Amino acid sequence: MRVGGRANFGFVAKYKKGLTEVDGNTEFNFKAGNLNFKSSTNLTASLVVTPTKAIYKGAGTINGTGSYSFMVSAADGSPDKFRIKIWETANSANKVYDNQAGAAENADASMTIGGGSIVIQQAGKKDKRVATEAEVFTGTDAKLTSSPNLFRDQATIEFAFDTDEEYTLMVYSVRGSLIKALKADKAQA
Repeated sequence: MRVGGRANFGFVAKYKKGLTEVDGNTEFNFKAGNLNFKSSTNLTASLVVTPTKAIYKGAGTINGTGSYSFMVSAADGSPDKFRIKIWETANSANKVYDNQAGAAENADASMTIGGGSIVIQQAGKKDKRVATEAEVFTGTDAKLTSSPNLFRDQATIEFAFDTDEEYTLMVYSVRGSLIKALKADKAQA
């Protein structure tokens, strides 16, 4: 069955310093399909990053239950693009969701995001353009501001949606570690 509609997503993925372990979180919410996917683990050594693209795999739950695997592919460009594929871990042929159904698993992400921003961050010296992490704060038409944008103790975070939306507001360190889940609720437009 095919269902159309808007989806919201957020992810942070990076290698732990000096290790092959991938750290981060992935969340994908597709209301029209009653699908709320949350990652629980990332597959070791699965993160492949270039200066403009990232792809990684892991496992998680849908609507808080089950055992599902996923693959995320993202492109930082003009425009930014995103792909997520989710399947039952026990039976990889049983695909739950793929916004590029029929495309090869290693195909570049082709769905342009409708809001937010995908950022592939660079690490090291300027002459060593080695990408080590990727993140996106939203896949919806949200307006988000934070000031100051790098902060130690205090910041003001404001956001607005064009339509009524459910949200989860989380603060991460520049290294991708969750600092605090601030609030989850439904916001009016």
